[in-house]
Amino acid sequence: MEHIRTPKVENVRLVDRISARKAATGTLYLTATHVIFVENVPETRRETWVLHSQISSIEKQATTAGGSPLLIRCKNFQILQLVIPQERDCHDVHISLMRLARPVKYEELYCFSFNPKLDKEERELGWKLVDLGEEYQRMGVPNNYWQISDVNRDYRVCDSYPTDLYVPKSLTAHVIVGSSKFRSRRRFPALSYYCKENQATICRSSQPLSGFSARCLEDEQVLQAIRKANPGSDFLYVVDTRPKLNAMANRAAGKGYENEDNYSNIKFQFIGIENIHVMRSSLQRVLEVCELRDPSMSDFLWGLENSGWPRHIRAIVDAGFFIAKAVAEEGASVLVHCSDGWDRTAQVCSVASLLLDPHYRTLKGFMALIEKDWIAFGHKFNHRYGTLVGDPKEASPVMDQFLECTWQLAEQFPCAFEFNERFLLHIQHHVSSCQFGNFLGNSQKERQELRIWERTSSLWAHLWRNRGDYLNPLYRPDPGCNQRLLCPPAAPASFMYKFWSGLYNRFEAGLRPRQSVTDYLMAVKEETRQLEEELEALEERLEKVQCGRVPVGGAGEQEGQPEQRSGLGFSPSPPPSGRSPDPSPSPTSPTSPTSSTPPTPGNSGTGTPFPSRSPSQGDGDSALILILGQDNGKSSDADLSATSDQESGVEDLSCRSPSGGEGVPGDDSGKDSDEAVFLTA
Repeated sequence: MEHIRTPKVENVRLVDRISARKAATGTLYLTATHVIFVENVPETRRETWVLHSQISSIEKQATTAGGSPLLIRCKNFQILQLVIPQERDCHDVHISLMRLARPVKYEELYCFSFNPKLDKEERELGWKLVDLGEEYQRMGVPNNYWQISDVNRDYRVCDSYPTDLYVPKSLTAHVIVGSSKFRSRRRFPALSYYCKENQATICRSSQPLSGFSARCLEDEQVLQAIRKANPGSDFLYVVDTRPKLNAMANRAAGKGYENEDNYSNIKFQFIGIENIHVMRSSLQRVLEVCELRDPSMSDFLWGLENSGWPRHIRAIVDAGFFIAKAVAEEGASVLVHCSDGWDRTAQVCSVASLLLDPHYRTLKGFMALIEKDWIAFGHKFNHRYGTLVGDPKEASPVMDQFLECTWQLAEQFPCAFEFNERFLLHIQHHVSSCQFGNFLGNSQKERQELRIWERTSSLWAHLWRNRGDYLNPLYRPDPGCNQRLLCPPAAPASFMYKFWSGLYNRFEAGLRPRQSVTDYLMAVKEETRQLEEELEALEERLEKVQCGRVPVGGAGEQEGQPEQRSGLGFSPSPPPSGRSPDPSPSPTSPTSPTSSTPPTPGNSGTGTPFPSRSPSQGDGDSALILILGQDNGKSSDADLSATSDQESGVEDLSCRSPSGGEGVPGDDSGKDSDEAVFLTA
């Protein structure tokens, strides 16, 4: 609070950059954790909440006759354009936010003050939801060829690796340490994925310190041990995810790549994924395209193509598919690395695992995949998302690219993934929100020193409690639709890149669809489930009546209590416990040194870009009404309900389902209704 110069500013205007509606006027609050804008309209009192940790940049623009503009860009691609009446107030807000958005120590982050109202036992159980020991056991290790090694106990070999690592059983600690000295950042080859069907593996490491001629006998022994741990193949793929030119340039600095003359029975493959600096620049050009005012179709498509972003996403998917195909079809093991082994290596290993293993396409499996290949293996979340004050050149959207690769695959294979788009969006939001402790720091060692398991809450537990919000209604876990290996089409015309407007434009009310097909299908599926349950209950009741055991009127009617019937002829049964999400943890109520207290999350009529779904206890159509028709609903995530617009919600679907024979209001043709019936069938 000592960094806040002006905690409250009246008559601030929030400009909608896309839609033509008039700018909203309201009050701006600065608290210890959030920027809050509350509209003056008494009927709605719409609120916009932005965490300080989400702020990427603050730009104070030239003062105009209407006031002093302040442009706030966020890491979740939200943009706030505020016009503050007085230049002095704008200056104070700008200075305050510059400091609040750039904490200098971890203890200033929101996760250490966030209180989701869980006791100590519940918090500890939340951290145990994803257990990597159980995950490796599911894969089939340890076994006769692979063992867990304690060589990195107390992080004495590699401080960016986890303590528990799986290595070939034939390796000794001496050989592993020797290999680590020959690898950048001492990140020696370790197991990432084990395919128990054919014993092929995906291992990961950093680049060797080979230079132009250096070699290491211990490192050669490690690669041979990995190859021999797979008796079904007589060679090992070594995949360098960098462009070959970059790898060759690194040789001049004493690093480089494996020399095939020194390593026997290996097949070397360069992939060509660009470095973090190219990716950061590419994303910036994408965002510039998104901020264009009324662009033509040709301008938008040209800008998107010129950014290089679609090409980078496709390169990561292709690399993952090459590795997955090598494991599944050739039965060969693969060693993957880039420069230091924590950016492109994490992307490619994760995508390959996603294509190989249906388990990682489930809610809990995807959490385990991120925990294993990103959190445990030391992706630099602090540097890549600028959690603390640091070098801006270290920032890069590496994790965002993996999440987009997952979304692109889900678009290609809509029945293969248990989770929906909302699940990926919430993860992307919380990678940089610092509301939970999962993504703090750059390594497991740093998180252990911060004692995040004692002092913060787990995102996985929060997502799991609200898992009903994240289910894909098209998911089919049977082998026919969810085959072992997903094979993205190779032809560009087949694997057409889709612009993920749900990520980059999800806060722009004028650009988002008026209704979500996924939400509509989930509502139809929920109502169908309720109807099936009640049909079964009525059939049982009818059978009892026919046997003469229950009077025709029923027990309730005999006692003079007529049965409450829904619009469909009977009352729906309550939803199962797994469908109704728990209330979302609200941020701690911010405090202000002024006499006026800012609002708390969820107390206004604000719509949300992610409407929470809670099946109704009322009439038969109320599941659809509450799930699809609420603009006052609260998201399963308080900070994701930051901005809203009634036009961007799905309230237009507050109607009877297609099974009820009524179309969507405002649709004269009834086309949406027919399509929903077709999709449901």
